[in-house]
Amino acid sequence: MLPGSGNAEQIAGRATGTQSLYRKYRPASFDSDDLVGQDHIVGTLRNAIARERVAHAYLFCGPRGTGKTSTARLLAKAVNCLDPDPERRPCNICEACEAINQGRATDIIEIDAASNRGIEDMRELVERVRYAPAQLRTKVYIIDEAHQVTPAAFNAFLKTLEEPPPNTVFILATTDPDKLLDTIASRCQRFDFHRIAPDVMARHIRVVCEREDIQIDDDALDIVVRRSFGGMRDALSLVDQLTTTAGEASNGIITLDLVRGMLGISAEGWEYDLAQALAGRDVPGGLRVINQAVEGGQDMRAFGRRVVDLLRVMMLVRAGADPVEAKGNQRLIELAGRFELPEILAINRHFYDIDYKIRTGGFPQLPIELAFLGALVEQPRGVGYVQPSVQSQPQPEPQPQTRPEGRRQAEPAAGAQPVASERVRPIPNRDRAPEPPLAPPAQSPGDSWSAPARPASARAQHEPSAPLPPPVERTAPDEAPRPALTGPPAAILQTLIAGWECVRTEVRAVDRKVEALMRETDPVEVQGNDLRVVAAYPFHAGKLNDPRIREIMEAAIERVTGARLVVTVVARDEFNPIPPPAAASTMLNETSPVWGAGYGASAPPVSSSNGNGSSYDHGHPLKSTDPVVTFDAPAHGLPDIIQKVKVALDAEEMDPEDAAMFLRGLEDDRQAT
Repeated sequence: MLPGSGNAEQIAGRATGTQSLYRKYRPASFDSDDLVGQDHIVGTLRNAIARERVAHAYLFCGPRGTGKTSTARLLAKAVNCLDPDPERRPCNICEACEAINQGRATDIIEIDAASNRGIEDMRELVERVRYAPAQLRTKVYIIDEAHQVTPAAFNAFLKTLEEPPPNTVFILATTDPDKLLDTIASRCQRFDFHRIAPDVMARHIRVVCEREDIQIDDDALDIVVRRSFGGMRDALSLVDQLTTTAGEASNGIITLDLVRGMLGISAEGWEYDLAQALAGRDVPGGLRVINQAVEGGQDMRAFGRRVVDLLRVMMLVRAGADPVEAKGNQRLIELAGRFELPEILAINRHFYDIDYKIRTGGFPQLPIELAFLGALVEQPRGVGYVQPSVQSQPQPEPQPQTRPEGRRQAEPAAGAQPVASERVRPIPNRDRAPEPPLAPPAQSPGDSWSAPARPASARAQHEPSAPLPPPVERTAPDEAPRPALTGPPAAILQTLIAGWECVRTEVRAVDRKVEALMRETDPVEVQGNDLRVVAAYPFHAGKLNDPRIREIMEAAIERVTGARLVVTVVARDEFNPIPPPAAASTMLNETSPVWGAGYGASAPPVSSSNGNGSSYDHGHPLKSTDPVVTFDAPAHGLPDIIQKVKVALDAEEMDPEDAAMFLRGLEDDRQAT
């Protein structure tokens, strides 16, 4: 039965005048053109009615506006219908159906659980259930928004729901079934209502508009359907509102411009322009798009929702999901093809909560601008981002600086392999002059910067030993795995120290909570394939030693350095480095090229006990349990200092790693002076 057909003025008390469309066209039967979009539920309920196998309790759950309460009313009408043919129930003709349609049936009780949720309300219901039906064959209780009933009230209702009196049916409707007690849900037959498909909803709204003599354009109808998110009630309410507006603005016709004006949707397609800027890494262009939307009077929440919706559909297209929203939209499909899947995934992570930030922030456009810039600047290394340069001329060489106390990022020894510069690209230091980009874009002097493109030739030219992922055309084969990190333990450790920020960035792309735990961590020791990391507190060390979290850290280290290391995290106050066998002479020999030939051999032996000279720890003191190695630098000179360090190493009074960093610090000071 079509909506409004037959004795439409009688069905559900439909009156002319100010009655809203969603009430006037509430489903009156189980026909597929009346109760739309829920065929899986209609078929089951019809079979139960025809075979007289109606259950004593039902649970209808699903999104708003999908027909839960309407189906409950239809079921109540069907079980009380007097038509002799069960296939035709409800008939909407018999006395029982007419009484229910007109609201005269006292045995159909609807309860709003939002306002009747307490234990006293439920006790009253239990008392009323005892009485037999007064007018119909079956008494039906419809409890709407059932998830708002308190647990104590449900516990009082539990026995009655499990074993109700004869000729009594309970129907619970809710939008949040997870809040219901398991003991309640297990006593009901559950039916999940789905969001109504866009084509089904559009066809039904078109029928309603034809019966109401409402003219609506196809493009306007498409926007109404998409903004309803699968809820028929929302769609009909929006059409009702647009009909009132159209009578004054556009000669009674619901046009595309009318819908856009009422919903705050721009006709310029700014969300596509912003996605175009993301694909082209055009920072100034994207910011101009946001500014144009603000100056054009665009509602920022509506604009942000459209951007999020577009990015979500592009992510689904790029993942091969073939979403319904992308069918026939060639521009969207082409835009999605310009992104790698990790890249569009990272962008969605920046934009997904933008609606909440706009609603709670002071400047509506600021969250969109931050998300746009963050999506370009803070992308993980795997998507091929290159730090942009603000100016096109070459940058000055960094000047030598005095190293601060507690140095943990000392430069590797001169004799070590240059693995750090080839395999790790650390986050730029705020205290150092910025380095020129790998492939700076060609700009005029007056232009502002834009994020550089990602040509394959430029990457191959500047990074032959560590190629980035293939370009967006995805025609290049997968890159070969990087070789393992090699070299002395000290060089490997310095490589990790220099690239630790890159490791944290990789971890943040996988799990932000793990990255937060790593903010107070430092790599301190490498022994073979074992890496020891210190954390600020034992709590952080315990969390980071979880097998799942350690796997995330080890995978991030491998992506940055190419080496697969086994990570162990200890608290900073519990760290006690253990020197490996014969490490003292090896460490000293590794640092000897810094000082040149002949220094250590010709120096006279010096005692390692406390003397009258000054204590020199250079930011790396010995362990508190070791005797302090002292010297008088002006009196003995650098050869004497080296000899004292060697004596301390031979006596195991000094840690090899501290000795190496101590000597490198002296070399830095010597070069600076």
